Formats: sequence, structure tokens, C-alpha cells
Amino acid sequence: MSAFGNYLLVVVNRTTPATVSAPLIYFQLIAATVIGFLVFGDWPEPLTLLGLAVIFASGVGGLALVPRR
Repeated sequence: MSAFGNYLLVVVNRTTPATVSAPLIYFQLIAATVIGFLVFGDWPEPLTLLGLAVIFASGVGGLALVPRR
């Protein structure tokens, strides 16, 4: 499912500006973490959660820089 989801992101990036499709990648981080916990009972270590938070914060910060129409 992950490979198919990544393929769909590639297809979307061909026709859609990156500022529109980039948030989908951040949703993938959240979904993978939740599914990993629900299906496998595996929760990321604190350092991994810190890395995810940094990546997520950079994405949210980037959205703040996108000019409004």
C-alpha cells in the first residue's frame, strides 16, 4: 500500500504544484506512525518522534511562507 501511495504522489506531482501536494507527504508520516502502533503495537522511540516533529514543523513552517491568492 505504501508503494502504491508513493506512486500516486508521483502522479499528482506531475500535474499539481508542489505547494498543493507536499502536505500529503506529511500526512503519510502521521498515518505510518498510527498504523505502526495499531497493527504492530510499535511506538517510535523518543529520538525518532523528535525527528518526526522537526520534519512536520518544517512542513508547517513552509506552508506559512506560501503566498495567498
